[in-house]
Amino acid sequence: MKHKIGSSHGHIAFTAKYVRAALAAAAFASAAFAAKPYDAQVEYLEAPVNSASKVPYINTGLMPADDMGVLLRVAAMRATADTTVCGALESLSGKDWGWYIGFNDGSGGYLRWNANGNPGTRFSYSANSVYDIYFNYFNDRGRRLHEVDGTYSFSLPIDQEWPSGATKPIYLFAYDNKGTPGNTGNARSYSAQFTKGNNVVRDLIPVRNDGVGYMYDTIGETLLGKVEGSSSAEFTCGRSIIDESVTLDADADWTHLGQLLISSGVTIDLNGHTLKIVGADGEGTITDTLGNPGVLRVTAPSSVATPVTVTTSGNMTIFRSRKPYDAEVEYLEAPV
Repeated sequence: MKHKIGSSHGHIAFTAKYVRAALAAAAFASAAFAAKPYDAQVEYLEAPVNSASKVPYINTGLMPADDMGVLLRVAAMRATADTTVCGALESLSGKDWGWYIGFNDGSGGYLRWNANGNPGTRFSYSANSVYDIYFNYFNDRGRRLHEVDGTYSFSLPIDQEWPSGATKPIYLFAYDNKGTPGNTGNARSYSAQFTKGNNVVRDLIPVRNDGVGYMYDTIGETLLGKVEGSSSAEFTCGRSIIDESVTLDADADWTHLGQLLISSGVTIDLNGHTLKIVGADGEGTITDTLGNPGVLRVTAPSSVATPVTVTTSGNMTIFRSRKPYDAEVEYLEAPV
């Protein structure tokens, strides 16, 4: 499915209704309030372009292989030149082997692989839109398949198996081009999943920890951050996702949660306490079950027309305020 960034339909689809059906996965990690090795799951990570045109990228630690499957939910925010969102390429047995997936405003999205000179294929693409891309390296031992947006499929015959011995790892927000990061650009990653055979070996979701963006692997239970030295810029984090009901405990006066996406069927019970957020969206419910009402303090940035679009119920007092800017940030930096 493709969702235009900024639409309320897209906001809900990213959280409450998104099911990664193409590849069977381990449990979807959730709940900003649960005991996890990060502060909150977020809607996406965005790789910004800094003043030196360097983009942060992530090393998945996986090497391309014949039996690998890939499922990405990605968007290119600006792709005036090639912007690769995932892949790796290296020379093996005298030829270039590997694959990479990306976007270009002039020529559309692309899935390219180099095996016996095969150039790959292109698909229709719109900037600032979210795409589900499924690519199975080696399916039924004779066909390479990929699906874009759940509506387009493409297959090519394989005349030989790819050689073993790959050493160049698969990157996110770039591709490893024979040891050099290639085609970095302004892109977003909403999720990334990798299989080998019938086994999920990486299930990556975007998270925020101590104000820094990471992809969290729910299989290995590890945080994957930007490659050291890749960029002075940090990943921009999307809104926090709440997809597990929670009752605030005795010391749960929450602040600086940022904007929330509250999934369908989820209830946040203030339990007589104060919840301070910057805007909220989704199909969930914020309520209070105590006789003494809790307080919901919502500050909307200037760009948010409706501060709270989730359902509110129960004994609570709601305070709404607005700021003449979109968000408070940690610092301002004067680039060279």
